[in-house]
Amino acid sequence: MGKKIDNAMAKLEDARLPELRAKYEEVIGEPTRAPNRTYLLRRIREGLEARERASRERRGGRRARSSRAGRATERLSELSVADLQARYLEEVGRATASVNKNYLVWKIRMARAGKVRVGPARERKHEPGDTQVVPLTLPRGAVAALDEVVERTTFGNRSAFLRRAIHDLLRGQGFASVATEHFGEA
Repeated sequence: MGKKIDNAMAKLEDARLPELRAKYEEVIGEPTRAPNRTYLLRRIREGLEARERASRERRGGRRARSSRAGRATERLSELSVADLQARYLEEVGRATASVNKNYLVWKIRMARAGKVRVGPARERKHEPGDTQVVPLTLPRGAVAALDEVVERTTFGNRSAFLRRAIHDLLRGQGFASVATEHFGEA
């Protein structure tokens, strides 16, 4: 925003947590026990920028040129859940059912900063009912070994290898009809 704020923030870069908390209370007007340096520095900068804007407006400075620019300076934490959900829809581009204020504020800020995907939810590759993902947890070493085996075989990927392994296991256990019907011919 201004050189004055940049200089003040540069001085705080090496400040210890108690000093940051004291500066936070001085700028924001309320105490905090937050242990996150990045959060404290960001909020202090926001508070200093808000003070500078208010000071300019009192001196007859320009107002924000657009409602979006004015919105970027508002205190999201002061909005109600319903207002935050409406703002989430505007900023992120899709609705949310979340009622967690902290999450909504975070997500809106991340969307404004370009750090999260915005727009409608992506379509899944598979049609519902056509296929289903089955989570399988394996030790990392086993996955690495499995990938090496897959590379040495004619299977195109890990999933194809696992489908064939399930097919062969079902046949070996006497479930040939299930193996053939659901996992194809061997």
